[in-house]
Amino acid sequence: MKTKLIIALLLFSNYIYSNTTPLIENIEGEPYFMTINNDFLYVSINNSSGNKIIRYDLDSKFPLAEEVLKGYWSAGQLVSFGNSILFPLTSYEGDKTVGKIIEVNILDNNFEIKEIYQSDFQIVGLQKVNKDTLLFSDFSENGGIFSLDISNNLNKPKKLINNLHRPGLIAYSNNHLWIAYPTSDKVEEYEIIEDLFKKKETLEEMGRTTSVKIYNNSLFIVQREKKQIIKIDLNTLEKEKISIINQLNDPVDIEFLNEKIYISEYNNRLILQADRVLSSINNEDKENPQIFPNPAKDYISLNNNYRNSDLYIYNIEGKLVMSIPHVNGSNIDISNLNSGNFYILSKDNFVGIFIKE
Repeated sequence: MKTKLIIALLLFSNYIYSNTTPLIENIEGEPYFMTINNDFLYVSINNSSGNKIIRYDLDSKFPLAEEVLKGYWSAGQLVSFGNSILFPLTSYEGDKTVGKIIEVNILDNNFEIKEIYQSDFQIVGLQKVNKDTLLFSDFSENGGIFSLDISNNLNKPKKLINNLHRPGLIAYSNNHLWIAYPTSDKVEEYEIIEDLFKKKETLEEMGRTTSVKIYNNSLFIVQREKKQIIKIDLNTLEKEKISIINQLNDPVDIEFLNEKIYISEYNNRLILQADRVLSSINNEDKENPQIFPNPAKDYISLNNNYRNSDLYIYNIEGKLVMSIPHVNGSNIDISNLNSGNFYILSKDNFVGIFIKE
């Protein structure tokens, strides 16, 4: 069953991610939420001397920080749309909470700021459903989810879901909404049925979840408390939860661009990067297995295509359990591995799946 699960995962998603490496280190403040627009990574930074939003050019070999906005108390979910980025800001005027949704025009790098909406509560989650409609979360003890029509100047939101306890970041796709709860251990899924949001599923025991994102028809969940990122393939019926990156320190948010994933690490004050290490599985690979014997007890052998290659063995949870630099023989000793299902990757290709007895 687990072997079939791995095969299904790889066939549907066609990739997993390698170990993470630091891309940006020694950030002056703690990186929080992120978005990407035109190869720039925008990051909200928590800093004792003043919070700010900065950006990094991902085309640069050594990305440098460029300030976009500063002087606010707290920023929520960053969203990219066209030549703008959108995000909620929270400030306090005496004992009054002021929440705003801000649009920053990034065309020509002028960073022109426009206020879209103002509320009397903290806004954390934000999604742009289409060019005229926003969804956002009220991060109150008795909060909820609102929609806002931005095609006119009325700025009167409509409450779609009531009685939510501190809803955080949100993800929206194909009439489905996912809500992360950073103060509890669940992620909820809602479905639009006849213009109403109805709860479809609750994912329990998720730990402190800080971010949910949709990418390539998969739901990615940042489990800050469990120090990992999991993925749920929305194409499948079983909705299995697969850990794609674990053993992190303090992950908060993720973003995607081409073959890479970016992770903000709060306490370490850095941005991590992980690369895709699998592109596809074709029929030739399945009809002509590269690993034998299979199942195996002490040793496995590979064909000569992988001589002098660096190989990596992962377990069913996606954890790297063995690295084999510069394979120069046909036999690989697997006697120290626990019994179970494993898969082998080279730097650029999927090699195969084997069972350790």
